[in-house]
Order: sequence, then C-alpha cells, then structure tokens
Amino acid sequence: MASIVGVLVAFGASIVLAIVATAIALAIGGMPLDLAPGDWQGLATLIALGAATVSLIAYLFGGYVAARLGGRDGFQHGLGVFGLAVVVIGVLGLLAIGMEGPASVGAGVREPAVVAAGQGIRFGQVALKAVVWSLIAMLIGSAAGGLLGGRAARLRTEPARGAPGGRRGRDGRAPLSGD
Repeated sequence: MASIVGVLVAFGASIVLAIVATAIALAIGGMPLDLAPGDWQGLATLIALGAATVSLIAYLFGGYVAARLGGRDGFQHGLGVFGLAVVVIGVLGLLAIGMEGPASVGAGVREPAVVAAGQGIRFGQVALKAVVWSLIAMLIGSAAGGLLGGRAARLRTEPARGAPGGRRGRDGRAPLSGD
C-alpha cells in the first residue's frame, strides 16, 4: 500500500516539476527557433537531462513518502516505488504502442522532427537518452528517498539514547503534555 501511494506521489510530483522546469527553461532561453545544426544535439541532451532531474526529485519524494508510510523498511519501500512505477509505465507504454489508426501515438515519432543542413534529429534519439537517464534517476531517487524516509521514521519512533522510554526532545527533556 505504501508503494502505491509513493508511486502516486512521484507521478504527481513529476507532472508539477516538469511544468515548472519547462516554464523556467522557456523564461530563461525562450523558444529556440534559430539554432545551428550542431546546437540541436545539445538541446536534445538538455531535454534528456531535464527529464532525468525531474525524475530524480519526483522519485525522491515518492520514495520518502512510501518509507514514512511503510515504517522501518525504508529502502525496500523505495525500491518498491521504483519497481511499481516501472511496471505501470511499461503497461502504459505497451498500451500506447498498441494503439492503431489515425489516433496512433507513434504516428509522428518516426519522422525527423527537425532537419537542418542534412542533419536530422529524431524524436527517438532524444527519447532514448531521456528514458535511460530517467530510469537511472528514478532508481537513485526512490532508493535515496526510501533511505531518508526510513531514517526519519526510525528517529520518530525510537526513544532517545539514555532515556528509559518514551520520546525526548533534542535537549533530553520529555515533551510537554500538549506536544
């Protein structure tokens, strides 16, 4: 259950972070319409790097939430978020590939998006970089989030050192009755 919630958090954070990252990139760089042929490869790399960064941060959130909900097994819950997300994304990808007819997702994917001076950049080149880098970032982010969330859950439930029992504050005193 915790991994499902973590995946939902990661998906939601991915959408929000992608919109914010796109808005920042457009505000800083504007719409690149007059790039030289060699600049398109750099733009493709920046897009893939942006996707990986968004995935890293989003899955850090997802792994953290799953670990906090799951308790002490933070790393396992973080890996559960990664595994479940890969399965869900894979199923959605297979459904998209299976679509046929005029509404096919892949209709424009096979054509060169930009052709400049004999060089073409294909969507597949950008997508492959983005997918590989994002999968690595998803794994690192969800595992790190799981470790952080598991550590936070442990600190919340364990008694302070030297205390006979119960929760203690940083100064070693018991919390007030209203805390």
